[in-house]
Amino acid sequence: MVRDAILKIDPHLPVDGIAGMDQLMADSLASRRFIMLVLSLFAGLSLLLASVGIYGVMSYDNHQRLPEFAVRMAIGAKQGDILAMVLRQGLSPALFGI
Repeated sequence: MVRDAILKIDPHLPVDGIAGMDQLMADSLASRRFIMLVLSLFAGLSLLLASVGIYGVMSYDNHQRLPEFAVRMAIGAKQGDILAMVLRQGLSPALFGI
């Protein structure tokens, strides 16, 4: 419709690249949107890898401390006390890191 109106006024004018504002905005933001998508994917992947690493370190540490937990339970500590100790000692470095 715009092209026809321009050609009626002056048929010798070149009329190329007519698009709506929505299309122009989408075209100008497409590369930024793609970059943000890739960065978001990498951020999610790094968060997943960090979580798996923290889980692995905590699991290894607790496995190494099994004899200590057994002695504590033999002395009279309850499972809840052991769990609270493990969570307190394990989450404090994680919270400090956050």
